[in-house]
Amino acid sequence: MNVYGLFFVVSYVLAAAGSTGPYKDDVLLEVPNNQIYKNFKNKEAIDVWEEDNESAIIHLTRAQYNAFDVSFSRSGSDVKVLSNNVQEIADSVFQKDDHKEGED
Repeated sequence: MNVYGLFFVVSYVLAAAGSTGPYKDDVLLEVPNNQIYKNFKNKEAIDVWEEDNESAIIHLTRAQYNAFDVSFSRSGSDVKVLSNNVQEIADSVFQKDDHKEGED
């Protein structure tokens, strides 16, 4: 996943979440493309935010992640947890933006 992809994800979080915390318990994962849908029965429930030829960043609620973590741990998949608290990403970016505005 490139820097622009991660920027897109953070921008999406900011637009959707604001700083009020609706994503507090949600998780962002980087998952190999061939394993995105492998362990989900309801494929429509997966929120894919960014995807390229090798991997995808997916957004899961805490309940989805708990089920996902168990099944992927058993299969030995190469899954990276980007954030255990998506709201922290949003808050961090808001703070950086506020600091930059104050410097001008």
